[in-house]
Amino acid sequence: MTNRMQGTSVVEDLQKELDSIKCDLDTVTRKIRVLDKERQALQKKYSETETKLRTAQVRELSTGSNSSPYDRADGFPWSFEVLRVQRELFHLSAFRPLQLRAINATLDGKDVILVMPTGAGKSLVYQLPALLDHSRFRSGQNTNPVTLVISPLVSLMTDQTMNLTRSGIPEGMVKVFDANTPLTEQKEILDSLVGKYVSSPFSEAHLLCLFLVSDRKVVHEAG
Repeated sequence: MTNRMQGTSVVEDLQKELDSIKCDLDTVTRKIRVLDKERQALQKKYSETETKLRTAQVRELSTGSNSSPYDRADGFPWSFEVLRVQRELFHLSAFRPLQLRAINATLDGKDVILVMPTGAGKSLVYQLPALLDHSRFRSGQNTNPVTLVISPLVSLMTDQTMNLTRSGIPEGMVKVFDANTPLTEQKEILDSLVGKYVSSPFSEAHLLCLFLVSDRKVVHEAG
């Protein structure tokens, strides 16, 4: 009888201890959830503030004393065509800071290194010149140059190609070349770049190379 009572007492004590530990665990779990929500809110606020800071820095640079003649929206042979594509294809009424400067410099044959924060509009800087009708401002040029974009992200290339197609760009005008591209299409693209594929719309076109690196991690790892 005594042994049974002692055994029951031990079980009850262990059960009480287990219940107490569970209560403490529940309390800690609730605190973790609260802290996790606070962390997520702070992370979001940090990212938003960081983006605002980078945008402000870009805007200050583009509107400060370091102005450039490439900031002009007119005065270049291609100015009217740039504004036309801006309105008709991209449905934009204004450029973001440094976009027009980079576009004008690129069309003027200058080498451009553009460093801008995420969401500042880097893609437009090479997409818009690629969609200009060069015959409108370059005499004797009946074909548009090829724009070659080098990107480290397949998902980015695919997404931007789909968005351009949705915007009304003729299918086939924009091509993605990666490891998944069929061999026949790879050959067609490569031949078009060197002018061997006679029936290609890219034949005999000038080659305009715009190199895009859109991932800071890639830049860091590349040195």
